[in-house]
Amino acid sequence: MGCIGAHAIGLERGSDRLISLNEPLLYRDLKGIAGYVLDLLDIGRMRFCNPHALTKFFIINSLRQRTGARTFIEAGTNKGTTAARCARVFERVVTVELDADLARTSTRFLRNRSNVLVVCGDALSVIPRVIESQRLDRILVFLDAHAPLWGTANGGPPEPALDELNRLADYKDRICGVIVDDFRNFGAAPGFPSRSCLVSAAEAFCADGDFTFNVHLDQLIIERKRP
Repeated sequence: MGCIGAHAIGLERGSDRLISLNEPLLYRDLKGIAGYVLDLLDIGRMRFCNPHALTKFFIINSLRQRTGARTFIEAGTNKGTTAARCARVFERVVTVELDADLARTSTRFLRNRSNVLVVCGDALSVIPRVIESQRLDRILVFLDAHAPLWGTANGGPPEPALDELNRLADYKDRICGVIVDDFRNFGAAPGFPSRSCLVSAAEAFCADGDFTFNVHLDQLIIERKRP
């Protein structure tokens, strides 16, 4: 599977902008290690709540290793830290950010990573188009596209994970796994669907028997079963 060069690329349909992006991760890695140590301490004290970014990357990479995923798709780029880390271990990375300012920030941060594409747009519509247009397969999807709890970038629902899982079901033959982040907010934060609704959506996704799911360290993880 070839890499995408570090030049601007546009999607054929819609107004979404597809951009390539990078920069050394040393400073963020040092912060990440500190956060990971805090996570280990909190787990040991049975006080764990929300993983730091490096812990989340370790969970993503562990799922990649178990399933053989080669392509990483992220809904919710933020500043690009997760995409940069995943670019080290995945053949291709596609990350989608609705907020234009964050998309520009992450573009600058990731500008030298030739295997990363950043899309400024709505993940709900962008991800299916990118899967089709880039002919992606062996995909691991990380759903972290919920808006800050004080508002959304476009006035839409604060957490679109249910709709995203429904859309992704059309591409199950290409998907190795799906992670829905921040499970603690479901049924608790304003506008988020209930946890039972999220679990029901995961059950529907896994209904054909090819996938299983569990909740681990504040994430709902859907995983393709081994042959």
